[in-house]
Amino acid sequence: FFPFAIAVVDAETDANWNWYFGILKTILDPQGRVITFVSDRQQGLMNSLARVFPESPHCFCLYHLKNNLQNLFKGNNNSALRVTIVDKFYKVAYSSTERQYHHNLRELLDEGKDLVVQFLSSLPVEKWCNAFFRGNRFGEMVNSTAESFNSWTLKARELPIFPMLEKIRVMMMGKMVERKLLVSKWTFPLCPVMQAELVKNMERGRDWIVSRSDEFVYEVHSERSTAVDIMVQTCACRQWQIKSFPCSHALAAIQRAGYVVYPFIERYYFKEEYFKSYSFGIKPIPNIEQSYVQCSDNTSVKPPLTRRPPGRPKTKRIKSVGEVSSKERTCGRCGQLGRHNRKTCNVPI
Repeated sequence: FFPFAIAVVDAETDANWNWYFGILKTILDPQGRVITFVSDRQQGLMNSLARVFPESPHCFCLYHLKNNLQNLFKGNNNSALRVTIVDKFYKVAYSSTERQYHHNLRELLDEGKDLVVQFLSSLPVEKWCNAFFRGNRFGEMVNSTAESFNSWTLKARELPIFPMLEKIRVMMMGKMVERKLLVSKWTFPLCPVMQAELVKNMERGRDWIVSRSDEFVYEVHSERSTAVDIMVQTCACRQWQIKSFPCSHALAAIQRAGYVVYPFIERYYFKEEYFKSYSFGIKPIPNIEQSYVQCSDNTSVKPPLTRRPPGRPKTKRIKSVGEVSSKERTCGRCGQLGRHNRKTCNVPI
């Protein structure tokens, strides 16, 4: 369903999100497609997703969670601690098995203490950790596509609505043909990044010993032994299931069985699928004939009756849950550091 049509709404409200997802549902249902949604935990979006797509997998963007977690450890003396906390949090999020999750979680909690405990208590673990997520996210942990598009169209969004839409349309028209020509130069069946991943995984398992257990079940002896079922496309390390792309263990077993590896790879990784996204292009919308449209002298198009809201127009995106945090200050009454002042202070003195 790329590219999306663009709709302009007055605000990110539940009603507008319901309308948007309702239209998207009418497109996806006839195709029988199950879509995984990656969000920044914007409340209206989450409410509408649960209402319109209750069966679709929904996960949180790891980049936004990282920023939320870093905000808890602000301060000049916490810079090294922030780096350590984020590193350990990433290890927990990327954990592929429950045993690995619990091991990495203990290390994170030992470092972050109560602040991390409070932060994680508001996050359903199946929304952000690979070990518990049962949808298909193809290894994507962040909504970088949306953020990249927002950054790419930043200048265009400063224009009035109609010039903005025209500017984005022309930008996308050029990007579509650019990507289409790029695909024609690829020489491998897979997209270049995934072709490189395939070569790396195959090279890694080149010297591993593979023992056959059943017709389609194998035990791969690497640093540790793992079980691979090439029929149901699962590996005990769970990397095959998480990425929908054969891991090193799976590739070793597939080659041991004498099969070609490409039929075991999800079709969305192939260049043919990539090409389909950009094959049709965006048609030009010429307006040269509009110069000769005859209009009567009484024709007058007036602007709508609107009232300019107070303050400067907003140019930045709406921040996600946890990104907005108030600064701590010293209370003039109790002298403690916090988010209250003399008027709201209720500390007994």
